[in-house]
Amino acid sequence: MKKLMKFIGLGIGLSIIIALIMARGTFMGIQRGVQNAFYDINSATDEIVIVTIDEKSLSAKELGPLQKWERTNYAKAIDILNSKGAAVIGVDVTFPDKSIHGDKDDQHFADVLRNNKNVVLATHYYFEKGKRIAELPNESLLSADPKMGWINVNLDDDGFVRKLPLFTSVDNKITEAFSLEIARRYLRDFPLDYEIENKEFKFSEQIKIPTITLTSSDGEQNHFMYINYFASPGGFTQVSMSDLLKENFVSKNGDIINFKDKVVLV
Repeated sequence: MKKLMKFIGLGIGLSIIIALIMARGTFMGIQRGVQNAFYDINSATDEIVIVTIDEKSLSAKELGPLQKWERTNYAKAIDILNSKGAAVIGVDVTFPDKSIHGDKDDQHFADVLRNNKNVVLATHYYFEKGKRIAELPNESLLSADPKMGWINVNLDDDGFVRKLPLFTSVDNKITEAFSLEIARRYLRDFPLDYEIENKEFKFSEQIKIPTITLTSSDGEQNHFMYINYFASPGGFTQVSMSDLLKENFVSKNGDIINFKDKVVLV
């Protein structure tokens, strides 16, 4: 009887293991749900200020539709922020096309980028016929040799973004994620190399980032980091772009904003 019970127990155990393997997707969903619960979304740092391209800025009586904006708007915003002592400015907008307002508009923006080395522009890559292609700012802006960072992210099958590529090489040039490039400028830390050791990326002598390695459609290995969300939408200090350009430095919560030594994200 004891042997019989052992075999029955073994059979039940194997059945459970098989069921768990078959239900892996369900458990991955539970794992992700638990992971979501660990985000410390009430810990928004006051070291970050967001300049929002919001409905107010996009209204006809303010700056109008984004596609019709002069590049001068961004140039003026950078000059204003740096006059107030911003540490780093990240512009989360890509500029692959020439300005519809002519070469002088692009050239003005390029001059401001050239004179303000604490600005990071956004760029992204895509795949075409199995080859990784970078969509870079237009030639006028590239002539200023701006700092850039990828804004690519990795979408999980449940529609959430939990990780992003740390760095990626296109045409033998390594570019870091937009967020890492901004952090690097803010912390003034620079990598010794771009190697992964023991599933960690050595961001600097002091900082190591745990990594996940995945193979992309072009056969290359990409190294990702998990995102730790520190604020719910609206959790960081925000000011409308249109208000900034008027030098009205009042946040959406009605507080006066101090930009000195801050990371400012447009």
